[in-house]
Amino acid sequence: MKHNERIKIAKEICKGLIKRKVKAVGIIGSVALGTDRKYSDLEMIVISDKKMESQLLSRNGMPVSLEVHNINDFFKMARTMRWDWPIIAGIFDVLLLYDPLKIFEKGRRLRNTVTNSMLKKGTKNTLLVCLEHIGKIKNAYNLKSNHNLLSSARIFVGSIAYLLAFLNKTYFKSENTVFAQVLEMKKKPKDFKKLFLEAGGYSTINSDKIYKSSLKLWKSCIDIAEKEGIKL
Repeated sequence: MKHNERIKIAKEICKGLIKRKVKAVGIIGSVALGTDRKYSDLEMIVISDKKMESQLLSRNGMPVSLEVHNINDFFKMARTMRWDWPIIAGIFDVLLLYDPLKIFEKGRRLRNTVTNSMLKKGTKNTLLVCLEHIGKIKNAYNLKSNHNLLSSARIFVGSIAYLLAFLNKTYFKSENTVFAQVLEMKKKPKDFKKLFLEAGGYSTINSDKIYKSSLKLWKSCIDIAEKEGIKL
């Protein structure tokens, strides 16, 4: 399916949502960025003040996800420093379909006024998440559980990417841009790309290499955080 066909489907879905009195509708993800490919899905965000559940639909063989939020929760997301804020923050940059109350614009303004102290809090929260995952990696390695080691390592490097986003005071455009954006960040460990690919089991399946690279990556990130005055 082509990009303009996805946009057409999104507009058709939007018309039905407007009839249900929703407050705002936008497109997020690769379609919003214009980087969608032949088999990409369509991700839409819906703001409603009525009870409405998120949905997964299918249109012409293409998955369509409707991510639904009420207005107050949507605004809170902009400034709540959860470990995954760097990816959540990207949803405010929507490809607009319907927004007469300028809800998405207000959300972006809230996101853009996040303070340094708030970002430090997010960094601390993400360090704790990474610490949990590095513990799981150590347990899996000691038990010689290669499957658990690899699955824990994949989650760990994802958390490290979020940690580096906090340390660089930025956020991700979408899930598909995470790795490319991290590579461009100034504050990151030396030999980051090599460590990331090894620690995540992307360039090797050797358990010793995964384990050692995970520990090295973790230590390097702790050092960066401490230079910013953030300690566990």
